[in-house]
Amino acid sequence: MKVGIIGCGVAMEHHIAGILSSDDVELAGFCDLDQKKAEAAVKDIGMGKAYSDFKKMIADEKLDAVHVLTPPKTHVDVALYALNQKVNVLVEKPMAITVDELEQMDAAANENGVKLY
Repeated sequence: MKVGIIGCGVAMEHHIAGILSSDDVELAGFCDLDQKKAEAAVKDIGMGKAYSDFKKMIADEKLDAVHVLTPPKTHVDVALYALNQKVNVLVEKPMAITVDELEQMDAAANENGVKLY
């Protein structure tokens, strides 16, 4: 399974530990608006490619899943894009700001046959 990280802040370390403890998982990409943060993550972990555009990362790496670790106000837009690309999505808490946002994400996951966590 190819996984990407979107948002290379403090929460990333906890997610990486979980990902790397799983068999057959490749951390293929790290994305942050601050390219230097993504590059630092690649260097620290020793795998993957750095991006500043999550849409490009999803397309280039042909990801199976992404972890959305961005600020909560961006979760819905990032998650919806990934879900509509048929990518499984794990969203850091809070998953959404409103019930409507959560319902949009849930509907996109169901429509595209992917998982939303």
